[in-house]
Formats: sequence, C-alpha cells, structure tokens
Amino acid sequence: QEEGINIKQHIDPSLFVLEPATEVPGLEVFNPLTQKWVLMEPLCTPSTELIVFCGGGLERLTSGRIKGTLHRVSQVDQSRYVLVFEQKYSEFYPPPAFEDD
Repeated sequence: QEEGINIKQHIDPSLFVLEPATEVPGLEVFNPLTQKWVLMEPLCTPSTELIVFCGGGLERLTSGRIKGTLHRVSQVDQSRYVLVFEQKYSEFYPPPAFEDD
C-alpha cells in the first residue's frame, strides 16, 4: 500500500460508477494527459453533484474507445462516507447459476 493512500489505484470493473461529491476530500482521478493525480472534491459542489467514472466493462464494450477511469482514495483525518453505485453489464458479469434441487 502506498503511503498516504487509503484505497490503492484501480479501475472499477463495471460499465460506470456514480459517486456523490462529498465535503471530505480524498477521491483522486489520474489524468493521463498530464500524468498527474487530480483531487476531485475541490472541483465539485458537495451534496449536489455526482462524479461519474467509466469502468473496465465500458472500456471492453467499446473496444477501448472509452477508457476506464483510474482512481484511488487518499487518507484524510476525517471520516469519509460515500455510497457508490456501479452499473454492471451481464455479458461481462453474468448472474450466478443456481443448481436445480
């Protein structure tokens, strides 16, 4: 684990993710053009705006034309609570098979 990082860098496996902007900072998105991490909360209005990321499923579905969003969460001194919604795609994430009794 990187020092100062709470959740290491990753791309979510879903089509997309919706995350409400919070007052507590921590969400960082990697900008491939500048090769730098961008802290998202200062760019958003807390409790009003949603942050939308593209997932790995969308990248596969579009044959790489839309890239998944590389992101991480840094450690902060305050508690940070976020409810995340991920949209998954059944072609990549089929529902579980149940055996007949």
